[in-house]
Amino acid sequence: MKPAFEYMRELLVTRFGIESEAIDAGTSFEELDLDSYSLAELIVTLEDTFAVRVGSEITLESTLGELAVLLEPDEKGASITRAQTG
Repeated sequence: MKPAFEYMRELLVTRFGIESEAIDAGTSFEELDLDSYSLAELIVTLEDTFAVRVGSEITLESTLGELAVLLEPDEKGASITRAQTG
């Protein structure tokens, strides 16, 4: 499987029409002009692909790098699972 950031880059380019040059780990979703619906669609797709739960930790102000960290396996090779709070 591709690293989370590279997979996310491909999705942003192919599904959301974002220019590849605009995509950087420090770029926020807001800077990419994604709306909350598009962000939710992206997160659901990534959660399904990487078998993790991100929950509400990621917002439009979050960066691509912050989301990628939540999607990558931890140092033991296990997927990070984020339980929903509330």
